[in-house]
Amino acid sequence: MQCLHNKLETLLGYERAKLDAIYYCPHHPDGGYAGEVPEYKTRCRCRKPDTLLYEQAARRFHIDLTGSAVVGDSARDIEAARRLGCRAVLVETGLAGRDLPAHIQPDFVAPDLLQAVAWITGGPL
Repeated sequence: MQCLHNKLETLLGYERAKLDAIYYCPHHPDGGYAGEVPEYKTRCRCRKPDTLLYEQAARRFHIDLTGSAVVGDSARDIEAARRLGCRAVLVETGLAGRDLPAHIQPDFVAPDLLQAVAWITGGPL
C-alpha cells in the first residue's frame, strides 16, 4: 500500500499538489479469496459507510464536519456523509451512484469532480 501512496504523492507533486494525510481501510469483511490475509478479514469501524477514518481526520485537522462535504460515487460514500452530518455530493463517475437505494439521497449530483467542487464552494471554477 505504501508503494501506491508514494506513487500518488509523486504524481501530485509534479502538479505542485500535496496531501496532508492519506487514510485508508485495509479490512474487508468477506473471506474466501486466494491470497487473502486473514487478519484483514474483519468487520471494522474504518470501512465506509462507518466513519472512523473521517472522525480521525477531523480531530487531527480540526475539521467541522457539519460544515464539510463528502464527495463520492457510491451509496457507501453518501451514507457515510449522512452519518457524519456532512453534505453529500454524488459524482457521476465510477459507480455513479448505481448502487444507491431510494432512501439514500445526495444533496447534489455532479457530473465530475470539478462540478462537485464548484457546488461545494458556491461558484464557478
